[in-house]
Amino acid sequence: MTRETQADAAATVDRLLAIAGLTVTPEEHDYFVRAYPILRESLQHLRIPEAREAEPALIYPADNRR
Repeated sequence: MTRETQADAAATVDRLLAIAGLTVTPEEHDYFVRAYPILRESLQHLRIPEAREAEPALIYPADNRR
C-alpha cells in the first residue's frame, strides 16, 4: 500500500469511526486502516450492474395479512 493510499484509508477509517461514535485502540485502528482497502475492493464485486434492475427473489407484504 502506498503512503498516499494509506493516508486515504486512515482518513476514511477515522471518518467512519467518528460517524459511528466508536473509539478503538491504536492496534485496532491500524488493523482497520490495513483492512479497509481489501474490504472496499471486495465490496465492489458484490455490486454487479446486471442486478441493478432485478426484482427481489421474495416479496413480503407490508402487513401480516395473507
